[in-house]
Amino acid sequence: MRLVNNSSYLSKDPEHVKDEPTRLPLRQGALRLISFECLFHKSVVKNAWKLYILKIMKQLHFLKFSFLATALATSSCHCLSASPLLTIDSAIERAYHCSPTLSAANAEVSIRSAEAYQAGLLPNPVATVELSGPGSWRSHRDCNDAELLFAITQFFEMGGKRSKREYIAALGISEALWELENAKLDISSNVSKALIDVAAAQEHVRIAERQKHIAEQLYQSVTTKVDAGKVASLQARKAEISVTTSTLAHEKAVRQFGLAKRNLAAFWNNLNPDFENVCFPLFEIIPLPSYASLEALLYRNPNMMKWEIEICTARGIIEQEVALSVPDLTVTAGVTCERHEKSSLTLGVSIPLPIFDRNQGNICRAQHELTQLQELKRENILALNMSLAYTYDNLLTAYKDCLAYRDNILAAAMEAFDSAREGYQEGKYDYLELLDAQRTLFEIEEQYIDTLVEFHDKLIDVYRLVGNAPG
Repeated sequence: MRLVNNSSYLSKDPEHVKDEPTRLPLRQGALRLISFECLFHKSVVKNAWKLYILKIMKQLHFLKFSFLATALATSSCHCLSASPLLTIDSAIERAYHCSPTLSAANAEVSIRSAEAYQAGLLPNPVATVELSGPGSWRSHRDCNDAELLFAITQFFEMGGKRSKREYIAALGISEALWELENAKLDISSNVSKALIDVAAAQEHVRIAERQKHIAEQLYQSVTTKVDAGKVASLQARKAEISVTTSTLAHEKAVRQFGLAKRNLAAFWNNLNPDFENVCFPLFEIIPLPSYASLEALLYRNPNMMKWEIEICTARGIIEQEVALSVPDLTVTAGVTCERHEKSSLTLGVSIPLPIFDRNQGNICRAQHELTQLQELKRENILALNMSLAYTYDNLLTAYKDCLAYRDNILAAAMEAFDSAREGYQEGKYDYLELLDAQRTLFEIEEQYIDTLVEFHDKLIDVYRLVGNAPG
């Protein structure tokens, strides 16, 4: 089994887009910037205070997400061409292009990017113009005695407030990107399971067709024996009932197949499936990875990465609250103009005195919030490990069941049916024994299909927990 890579929906272009060279460089440019962003986020988690990188990233954010928004809009304007045979890669890609969840997650990334850009802007200077003079303006002389003041006031943030604000905003972008990755994993997992259901429904239809065909053949054989007087006419009636029930089972399997296809097509907002069949290696039972190797990959789970980012954000908020305790500086410079006297310069500096309020309460609150997040992270890690252990145990059970059906049970049932059919033709067994062997064979085949579905579903769940897809 192979699932599409979680990031492939941006790198894989439909054929009609590849044929348009004007759009391809745009999408590639967006992809390169996103790759650089992802590398940056990994380094931020390891070394949180490389603030000089943030200054570079701040200049790239708007460019990057403008490219991304245009590239996605360009792609979504074209419908992916339908194919009679649907693969799992194309199904996931179509779901990506039509998912409102991904569109909302991309919008959230753009929102966080705009917030990060705003966080790095300097405060605007304030221009002041004042006209002062006598209490009344009764004559031209009174106007001549007026004073005119031109002043510029600039607010300076002290203590590194702006750089810490930029850092927190950049972590917000990283968190939004992991939310996007989480949404993509959910969509790919759900689409994969829906496609597996369609593949299983295909096999159920095939089994029902074969069952119907065998029932019709047996009916013809029994009718021939009844006409020859070798068996009672009651057996012909039983064979006719078997044909009727197998026909009903086939019709039910066809309806279930159509319903499964509609459920899959709903992921790309299509009420009428535009494909006939799906291509999926349902009978491929791949060897399972060890539990230890999967447990070591739990850090790749987007939820785990989000906790790391939230803890880094909490530490950044503590530093920000400490920086807010540093008084800010306000500088005013101006010039005063009088008609009969020389102009004079004005310079003023104001700074609050941190006597009472030194932001002690907010610093304490931020420290407690960090402690709270660390405990919640420990709880989340425990829950993920328990979920992985439970899912892996179910996967291992399904894996062993699949092997048992494939290597032993199914082969024994087929051998018993062939023996019963051959013995019935030779007169060694009666029709009831043949009918029982036939029913047992098809029940086991149905159970084998259901066990295979359970195996592939649990395999998807396991790889979803570690934030990856089987390759």
